[in-house]
Amino acid sequence: MGVNTYLKNEEEYVPWDSALSNLNYIKRMFTRSGNYGALKNYLLTILTPLYESVGFQNSINDPHLEQFKRVMALAWACNLEYQDCVNNSVSLYQKWMQNPTDHSIVSPNLKSTVYCTAIAAGGEKEWNFGWNQYLASNVGSEKSLLLYALGCTKKVWILSRYLDMAFTDGSGIRKQDAVTVLSGVARNSVGHYLAWNYIRDKWEKIIDYYVSRLFTIPALIEVVSECLNTDLELKE
Repeated sequence: MGVNTYLKNEEEYVPWDSALSNLNYIKRMFTRSGNYGALKNYLLTILTPLYESVGFQNSINDPHLEQFKRVMALAWACNLEYQDCVNNSVSLYQKWMQNPTDHSIVSPNLKSTVYCTAIAAGGEKEWNFGWNQYLASNVGSEKSLLLYALGCTKKVWILSRYLDMAFTDGSGIRKQDAVTVLSGVARNSVGHYLAWNYIRDKWEKIIDYYVSRLFTIPALIEVVSECLNTDLELKE
């Protein structure tokens, strides 16, 4: 832990990127354990100085590595529910909701973090807005960001409905995009078991749905099983 403790004094992007790439695995393995609270507090201790040094506001005039560092710091801080990060994300998303045609409100660099964080902190209204923006967009990268972010909601009933939509013709979600939906739900601490149980419970329906695209099935299994780490889950 000595190297990790030093991180709060580190200012360069590359060491942080390397460290967080490895810490991400540990974080995912602990997310559903009773020890996660302690790990979360520890990670916030070392990440807060980085977050405060880069600030929330993105500037395209900053050097590329500085922008990369900000994107990384904000993604982690918001995921760990650092309040300032959450508040800023919610505020930007609400401004966008008030001006839905103004796509410059949220910086492209911060969209994935802002969308996911605001939808997670919000309710049905925020989710529906994101869904309508997804339907209205004709930009592939934007649609993909929104599709993943919609899986960040903490409302279990919305996640359940969203999974059904992903495997239903005519829902607005293309067959090849169901993996993105499933991944967003499965990586949500609230939606992990929901996604895992959905795959098992609806297996025959999913096979029938992908009868002409069975090569997609391994990807679906991979995204719902990547965080499984107990003996019981192994047996399942």
